[in-house]
Amino acid sequence: MSNRENKRKMSNVLIRVRSYAEHSTIKCLPKLVHSKSMPHKVLWLFTFVSGVAIGLYLLSGLWNTYFSYQVTLSISAKEEGRPPFPDVTVCNLNPLWDNAPNWGLLARIDGVADPLTYDQYIYLLYTTMYKPESNDTVFEGTNQELYSVSGYLKHTEYDNTVLDDLGKSFIWKCVWQGEKQSKNCSVRPIITPTNGLCYTIRPPLGDGINVKTRQEGMSVILFLNNLDIRFVADYRISPFQSYTEGVKVLLHPQGTVPQMVEGFTVSPGSEANVVAKYYRRSILPFPYGNCANELKLNIFSNINAEDVWNYTKYACTSLCYQNKVINNCGCLDSTEITNSKLTTKYRFCSIFSVRNMNETISEMECTRRAKARLDVLNTCIKICHVPCDWSFYKISINQVPWPHEIYILALYYTYMRSRHLPEEFQTFYASAVEYAMKGNTTEATKLVKSTNLIQRNFLQLSITMDDTITTEEDQPAIKLEALFGSLGGILNLWIGFTFITIMEVIDFFLTIIMDKFCYTKVYDDRGKKKGVTPMSVEATDTDLFTVWKKRQLDS
Repeated sequence: MSNRENKRKMSNVLIRVRSYAEHSTIKCLPKLVHSKSMPHKVLWLFTFVSGVAIGLYLLSGLWNTYFSYQVTLSISAKEEGRPPFPDVTVCNLNPLWDNAPNWGLLARIDGVADPLTYDQYIYLLYTTMYKPESNDTVFEGTNQELYSVSGYLKHTEYDNTVLDDLGKSFIWKCVWQGEKQSKNCSVRPIITPTNGLCYTIRPPLGDGINVKTRQEGMSVILFLNNLDIRFVADYRISPFQSYTEGVKVLLHPQGTVPQMVEGFTVSPGSEANVVAKYYRRSILPFPYGNCANELKLNIFSNINAEDVWNYTKYACTSLCYQNKVINNCGCLDSTEITNSKLTTKYRFCSIFSVRNMNETISEMECTRRAKARLDVLNTCIKICHVPCDWSFYKISINQVPWPHEIYILALYYTYMRSRHLPEEFQTFYASAVEYAMKGNTTEATKLVKSTNLIQRNFLQLSITMDDTITTEEDQPAIKLEALFGSLGGILNLWIGFTFITIMEVIDFFLTIIMDKFCYTKVYDDRGKKKGVTPMSVEATDTDLFTVWKKRQLDS
């Protein structure tokens, strides 16, 4: 191709550019082309360049904000009827409360005919081949765990036949809006890693998960049975074991696994008034976040659908650990979540057996190694994500002394005299009631003031719900429609670039392409077709409209 032809084509392109600049909707371009003096040209050129630079800078920030997937938190509170009442899990902080002599012995050990108290359990350990003072360093940590109170809770089995009776002895009164326990309260035993045997009190409309109730509140009286004072035979207490006296209480969404370390403590001889406010939290999935709402079957496929917990990160992680222990050791870890199907199929790894102590120690070490391996790789933490939607309760607590002295006899007469209580209660309170009924209030008062049995062994828990439901929801910082709106605003403000301008740019490049690859009809001055020639500036300058208009004038 000759230089002359190249120059002609370049000239055509420049003419096209000038033509589009003269008629562009970007206002500063026609001003720039039509300016007669150099200062005006410089002014409009500076305006155009500055607008483009500022616009591109703002667009880059907008683009970066959109593709970094930032979120904003939207909080709204409104009344939507009664919020769902929480599950309430209660644990007696006395680690040995569940095998007190007057309640029956619960701890069972493989190879031993009768259940054992903690003292008997410690004695049995001392008579086995592995002792704390042994020089065997491999089992030193395991031995320390076995001899602690926590070890007693974890390495002995509960007699399931008496768990329900024990629950009734622990939970003396449970009232839902004035109705009695036998009709409304659903109590379920649960073994927790930190507090041993606990009980979950569920909403009154059955055991179903996510059931909304119309109850306004709950009132519970708990009997702690702190009468039998016994010093533990070993002082290696679990670091998570509370040293206080009373009850650990946790309010958690229906059907979720209780994490008792998050609960609060109520002292004996007090009433805890709890007001719970319901919150719903929602976060965005990928690409804004990394969340999940269900347990993946490849993590843990042995869950009984009739006994499944609602998805939480803690439940998922615990089931992941449990699955690894089952695969590696063929038994269950007592510190992780389980269900009735698994306890029927597998036995617990940590249940102490006097028949084969070596097997007991080996299984405990197998459990430790399996979980330690997962911890090193962070496998379960990586697999188990925060749920996309979950709920929680914010609570306010007020504790006051309970009961008032003037109500002690009424409380005893209403709830306690017909129940099985230790002899000390009959000695003081039954006699005081007799004196009071005979009109001898002086002697009755003396007896009541001479003891604090009720204050040391009972407490009351009252829970009410705030009717407001608060929703906390993550939203994209910039949605797609907002992105286009901001994009148009920036371009129009700083450059004058609109949707029509986009069409002009497309038309410009389309014309350039047609110049190179397309042909057009060429007419003479009188509108007669002269032939077909490559599209050029000269040809398109005499387009059909121009020719038609010229013919009209000539005629």
